Amino acid sequence: MKRILIFIVAVAMLTFALAACSTAGKLTATEALAQLEEEQAQVEDMDANDETDEGEDMKATITNEIYLAGGCFWGVEEFMSRIDGVVNVTSGYANGSTDTPSYEDVLYKETGHAETVHVQYDASIVSLDDLLTYFFKVVDPTSLNKQGNDRGTQYRSGIYYTDEADLPIIEKAMEKVDLNYAEPIVVQVMPLDGY
Repeated sequence: MKRILIFIVAVAMLTFALAACSTAGKLTATEALAQLEEEQAQVEDMDANDETDEGEDMKATITNEIYLAGGCFWGVEEFMSRIDGVVNVTSGYANGSTDTPSYEDVLYKETGHAETVHVQYDASIVSLDDLLTYFFKVVDPTSLNKQGNDRGTQYRSGIYYTDEADLPIIEKAMEKVDLNYAEPIVVQVMPLDGY
């Protein structure tokens, strides 16, 4: 009973976060969550069938990071936090002209920051390519400086990386996304410049 209540509260929080931020992607919040849960159930089934030796040494957790801007950060943060293999997600502001800006600074002082989510993940469980596939399910990559009703440069879409080795993976993901749209893709891809 407790698990059901926790699940219901979590679904309500995700729905509220996505609705409040008006993140307009190809899927509704409910559809995106259902698809994520279905995929995670498949992973859990595979894990249950995977026989490992209890005495076998466990691999150390490999933690990588990527910074994703997709409109209002609360909905993106909540969605990304539910992906199996994501170990930590925080919201902040990236790639602007000042250090440690407040919401008011970003909104009124034209600092150039994007509302951004810092995603840390275990690469042995989820790949960067998979994370980007999930990301593109909840953002509109053709929407310049806005997502849904949120408008302004702080709501632009972007993928900001800290490891140059991630760039070919990001570029390949962008090419796959581009095949699905007639309009140009306007997602920024660049190194992280402050968070």
